Amino acid sequence: MNQLLLVGRLTRPVEDRQVGDHRVVNNCLAVSRRHRDRNGELQTDFIPIVAWDYLADLLVKYAQKGHRIGVVGRMESRHYTNNQDQKVYILECHVQDITLLESKNGSAGKASGQNHSTPKGQEDYDAIRRQYEVPSQEQLDMRQLAGFKA
Repeated sequence: MNQLLLVGRLTRPVEDRQVGDHRVVNNCLAVSRRHRDRNGELQTDFIPIVAWDYLADLLVKYAQKGHRIGVVGRMESRHYTNNQDQKVYILECHVQDITLLESKNGSAGKASGQNHSTPKGQEDYDAIRRQYEVPSQEQLDMRQLAGFKA
């Protein structure tokens, strides 16, 4: 099983780029450890994250440097050969789901558990997400029963 659950802060401005027909955001998540070092400072890991397509859209639209987000993803490794003819190995978290714990206006909104109405940003987030969802086999079967072509 290869599944990560991370909560941390984005370390760079959120910028996307086009790769073929896909949008991608590469960023880094600062994740604090639970224990402190000898000086009493919290230790922090900086984990590269990669978000594709609708997840990239969501980050660009709703997140910025310093925002706290939750990420579910899988760790992937890759390598390349640098100019000194050395192999460089990279570990990245490929994002499968995102929870925005702060909005661009700084409030936690729905994620705080204190706001029982759906914030406007959350409605937009849900709409973008639905746009990219693939119907389940059960949904396709129901459409066919109802006379729709899947």
